[in-house]
Amino acid sequence: MKKVILSAAALMIGAIGFAQVSGAPTAQSQTTVPNNSSNVNANKGKSEQFGDDHRVRVRQAGTKQSVYTYQANGVGTIGGNRAEILQSGDINANSGRLNAADVLQTGDENLSLTIQEGNRNNAITRQGQTDLNVLSSGNQAYIRQGNNGNAEDNYAAIDQDGLNNQAKTIQTYDNNDAYTDQDGDNLRSRIRQIAAPDGSSGHWAFVDQQGDDNESWVLQEGAGARNYAHTAQDGEGNYADQYQTTQATSGDANRARLAQGINPSYSIVGFNNEMDDLRDDTYDVDGTPNNTSLFSKGAQAFQKQNGDDNQANIGQYGVEAFGRGNYAYQNQEGDDNNSFIVQDLFGPSNGGGNKAQQMQDGDDNNAGIVQSGKGHKAGQFQYGDDNIALTSQKGNRNKAFTFQYGDDNWVSTAQRGHDNKIVISQYDGQSYIAEQNLYPHPQAGGNQIDVVQTDGSQSINDWLAEECEIDMLTPQTWTGTPVPSTPDICQDCN
Repeated sequence: MKKVILSAAALMIGAIGFAQVSGAPTAQSQTTVPNNSSNVNANKGKSEQFGDDHRVRVRQAGTKQSVYTYQANGVGTIGGNRAEILQSGDINANSGRLNAADVLQTGDENLSLTIQEGNRNNAITRQGQTDLNVLSSGNQAYIRQGNNGNAEDNYAAIDQDGLNNQAKTIQTYDNNDAYTDQDGDNLRSRIRQIAAPDGSSGHWAFVDQQGDDNESWVLQEGAGARNYAHTAQDGEGNYADQYQTTQATSGDANRARLAQGINPSYSIVGFNNEMDDLRDDTYDVDGTPNNTSLFSKGAQAFQKQNGDDNQANIGQYGVEAFGRGNYAYQNQEGDDNNSFIVQDLFGPSNGGGNKAQQMQDGDDNNAGIVQSGKGHKAGQFQYGDDNIALTSQKGNRNKAFTFQYGDDNWVSTAQRGHDNKIVISQYDGQSYIAEQNLYPHPQAGGNQIDVVQTDGSQSINDWLAEECEIDMLTPQTWTGTPVPSTPDICQDCN
C-alpha cells in the first residue's frame, strides 16, 4: 500500500520559458528565409505588408519548407490583416516534414490561420507586439497540425498582446508540444491534443495568461503515457479547465498543473516523488509555511484525469476580502493517483469563501487540501482501497468533509481557529485523526467534530459527509469564433 510521509518544503519552481521540451526542432522568428537544407528544391518564402486590410495566403507542398509573414498596420489605424499558411506534402512517411511557418501581425483585428500536415513541423504566430505603448486587441490565431495521422513531434506557439484576443491550437497524433502566451484582459485560449492509437508518448502543453478574466481550456487524450498540462493565470476572475485521459498502464501518465493568482509561477509544484510526497503530507496537516502575500479572487479551476498514476495540482493564492472566493475541483478515475489543492495560502488573514472538492475513484490514491482564512469549505470523496485524505485549515468558520468507501483508508484533518467543523464518514474499516485548536490557539471555541465509522457488518443510515458534497460550479464550454479564413484572393484572376 502506498503511503506518503511529508515534511515542509518550498512551493516554487521557475517559470517555463518560450521553448519546447520534447525534441521537436526549435521554432524561431525569421527575418529572412534562406535555403539551408540539402534539398535544392525546398520551398522558401517571405511576405511583408505595411498598412491595413491586407491578405496573404501561402500554400506549400513538400518537405523542409519555410515561410515568414509580417503584417504591420498603418500608424494610428486598425490593422484588420489576414494571413493563411498551408503546408503539406505527399501522404507518406515524409509527409510535410520539417516545415516552419512564422506569422507576425501588429495592430488590431488581425486573423491568422496556420495548417501543417506532417511530422516535426514548427509554427509560431505572434500578434499585436511591436510598440508596447500602443494597445492591441481583437486578434485571433488558429494553428492546426495534423489531420488524423502523419503528425508527430510538432511544435506550435501563439503569443498575443492586448485585449479580448483568442488563441486556438489543435494537434493530432503523437508527441506534440503547444505553448500559448497571452498578455492583457479577457483573453481566451484552447489547446486540444489527441494522441493516435499507436501508443506513443502523448503531448505537452503550457498556457501563460497575464491579466484579469482570462479563460483557458486544455484537452489531452490518447493511448500514450506522457501528457503534461501547465496553466498559469495572473489576475482575478480567471477560469481554467484541464482534461486528460490515457489508456497507458505504465509510465508517467498524466501531469496537470494549474496556478491562479499574482505571480502564478509560485504555485507550480515540482512533480513526482509521489508529487513531492503529496506536497509534504499536506504541510504536515497543520504546518503551512509562510511566504509573500499573493492573491487571487473569483477564480475557477477544474481538473479531470482518467487513468492510472496521474498527478494534479491546483494553486489559488488568496482573496482580498471574504465573499468572493475561488473554486477548485479535481476528479481522478483510476489507481495510484495524487491530487493536491492549496487556497489562500499566502493571502490576507481575512481572505475567505474558497471552495475545494476532490473526487477519486480507485485504489492507492492520495488527496490533500490546504486552506487559510475564513469561511472555506473542503470536500474529499474517495471510493476504493488504500486511500489517504489529508486536510489542513487555518482560520474561522471553516468546514472539512471527508468521505471514504473501501478498505484500509485513513483520514487526517486539522483545524485552527473557532467555529470550525469536521465531518468524517468511513465505511468498511478505516482510521482517522481529527484535531482542532492545536498550539498556539487552544483558547478558541465553538468547534465541532462528527464521525461515522463502520466495518461493513452494520449499516448506518446517516452517511454525513456524502450528504455534505459542496455545491460547486459546473465547467464551462468553449465557445469560440469560427476558424479564421481568407476570402479567395484570386477570385477575379481570370
